[in-house]
Amino acid sequence: MIRALTPVATDTKGFEVLVEEAQLAFIRAPVIKRWAAEGGPIRRRQEIPEQDTITGRLPTGKIVSLSHCWDATCNCDPTGKKMGELAKALVGIDATGEEDGVSFPAPRPPP
Repeated sequence: MIRALTPVATDTKGFEVLVEEAQLAFIRAPVIKRWAAEGGPIRRRQEIPEQDTITGRLPTGKIVSLSHCWDATCNCDPTGKKMGELAKALVGIDATGEEDGVSFPAPRPPP
């Protein structure tokens, strides 16, 4: 079944349906900048206020999908260093608006 699906890169409607059905959340780009300024680890999904996310719909601005190695078992960025790098990268690609959304793996629950 999966192999028969049209790739997301060419199936915008399918991606919209996936985001809505799964209630995927994109973190608003200004929130990333705020977190970088505050330092510390990335927040767990349940700790992120709804107003800081775009949930169940595609952002109308840029969509940034992030994948990277995890620095620790329970958190991909326990020191906040990668958050600072991400904030700078978002500025570099002009993805800084309220409707620019960032998607990346959620932190795992503690072992």
